[in-house]
Amino acid sequence: MKRLILMITVFASAYSFAQTEDVIMTIDGNPVYKSEFEYIFRKNNRQETITQKDLDEYMDLFVKFKLKVNEAKEIKLDTMSKLKQELEGYRAQLAHQYLFDNDVTDKLINEAYERMKYDVHASHILVRLGVNDTVAAFNKINEVYARLEKGEKFNDLAKRFSEDPSVKNNGGDLGYFSAFRMVYPFETGVYNTPVGSFSKPIRTRFGYHIIYVHDKRPARPAMRASHILVKVDSTSSDERASKKINEILDLLKKGGDFSELAIKYSDDKVSAANGGDIDWFSPGDMVTEFEDVAHSLVKNGDYSKPFKTQYGWHIVKRTDKKELGTLEDNTPLIKNKINRDDRAQKSRQSKLTQLKKEYNFKVNADAKKKLAKLIKKENFSKEGGFKPEELASKYENEAIFTYADRSYSLKNMIMYIHEANREFPENKSVEEFIDDNINAISSNQIIVYERSVLYDKYPKFKALIDEYTDGVLLFELTDQKVWGKAIRDTTGLEEFYEANKQNFMWKDRADVVIYSSANKKTAAKVYKLAKKGKTPEEIDASINVNSELNLTIEKGVFETPEHPVLKDKAWDAKLYKPSNQFGNNMFYIVDVKNVYPAQPKNINEARGLIVSKYQDHLEQQWVTALMDKHKVVVNKNVLY
Repeated sequence: MKRLILMITVFASAYSFAQTEDVIMTIDGNPVYKSEFEYIFRKNNRQETITQKDLDEYMDLFVKFKLKVNEAKEIKLDTMSKLKQELEGYRAQLAHQYLFDNDVTDKLINEAYERMKYDVHASHILVRLGVNDTVAAFNKINEVYARLEKGEKFNDLAKRFSEDPSVKNNGGDLGYFSAFRMVYPFETGVYNTPVGSFSKPIRTRFGYHIIYVHDKRPARPAMRASHILVKVDSTSSDERASKKINEILDLLKKGGDFSELAIKYSDDKVSAANGGDIDWFSPGDMVTEFEDVAHSLVKNGDYSKPFKTQYGWHIVKRTDKKELGTLEDNTPLIKNKINRDDRAQKSRQSKLTQLKKEYNFKVNADAKKKLAKLIKKENFSKEGGFKPEELASKYENEAIFTYADRSYSLKNMIMYIHEANREFPENKSVEEFIDDNINAISSNQIIVYERSVLYDKYPKFKALIDEYTDGVLLFELTDQKVWGKAIRDTTGLEEFYEANKQNFMWKDRADVVIYSSANKKTAAKVYKLAKKGKTPEEIDASINVNSELNLTIEKGVFETPEHPVLKDKAWDAKLYKPSNQFGNNMFYIVDVKNVYPAQPKNINEARGLIVSKYQDHLEQQWVTALMDKHKVVVNKNVLY
């Protein structure tokens, strides 16, 4: 039933916007259009021949659906707090895709896929940004760039000037990596720099970088592997660790199980708990030595000779590998990564540019000049922020920018600057500072506005929102009227059971022990033991001494017409002699302890089935009440 409700909801709402002049039915005089019904029907009926019966059956479902949705809206279920939150959450999630430029996103997907085909080996020099002063950082990185152009070695300059903490250990060398491993501007700099060259200074949120590209190779596939690690530390010298790892190798060569040896001997306790499994990894995830050895293994199941990294001695076993695949295969994954990556701002900014043009966004030059006169660098301080003395009411009605049918006042702009900026940036002019703030707040205002008009602007968005809304409301109302009520209403359930207990019957049953054996002599021995009063456990212990296949014992209370050994025969409470009743070389000894004639199941024995039937009963009552309450007129001429 739940699946049917969701199916109806999906199809009915999908074409709610495509109303035509053909009215297929009315509910209390309100029209319902043919397009809704036709879309549902065509989605679920692909056969060429459609009968009147097919149409009538679907119309019956459609009428019930429309009546239930209407009732949910009449009692204002959509005002329930939990449903409002769910609907708002879905709306926000759905709106997300409408706030980006799809053409730019497609280009970013293609760009990322092409980059994923290669691993790049690069080093960098980083100069971090000051809190409010980027000038010093900019001058420093350009000084380094000038030294590089004069021929000084990149590695030497990295050790001397780079502010990346890892430079002490790696000299700025980042190893091999591919797309999505670094922030987008840095990644772009890497892939745009030829092998053997260094880039011009590149700015990211971390600071200014100069990149040197050592190598570019076809991308290594993602790999899954396991390893055994023996650490070299204060408690284990390199000599002892080397000896131990080679002893483990000897055990592997003798047929030892890699997983068991990892659990027993590996010093990597996290992976050891999983038999040495370190899951999937890509270039850049592991230290170079480990990655190189892992990728040298030819096939799944191969393991390496012992090798050393900064962590100690390893043996690695290849479990699986995964090639890149096609663009189509990777598109969903890449799109998801883009949405969580700073490159999404490229698509977002393009959409903003489109929206500003669409909504005729304009900045009031006069108001901007007035704002520039109010802003002085000395008005900003860590203690108080911007404190303009001229917040007169005249600024409340003067717009700093306009878009669509909206405007944003100069007073609000002043207040925004006051709240958003604790200090005046050292490297900005007043005009640049104002432009930055106007861009920030106008972008936010336009996005908020665009969210508010999506429902009326995009028919597909409206259809999906209506679809989801109807589904949520119908699900909640059906739970109240049917599913949940059948579980909560214990009194009603018991009354329904009492009135319909004849529909929840046990068939004839027998409490039995059934012994079966393929050996006639064994069956005869079992019969004698049972006749002497031996228990099934005692008989099992006596017969199945050398093999568990000598005798099979089944015991319990069974419905005799449904059991393969008990069916087609009337049974009394006694021990029956061995019988080869099926001619299948099996002999059966049936010990009937008790027999029970057909009788109603008690409510606990059939609760699941009773609840299900009670739900059907409540559903039918509900539908009948709706049909009695509302006047439904189906236009047969339009239907057929």
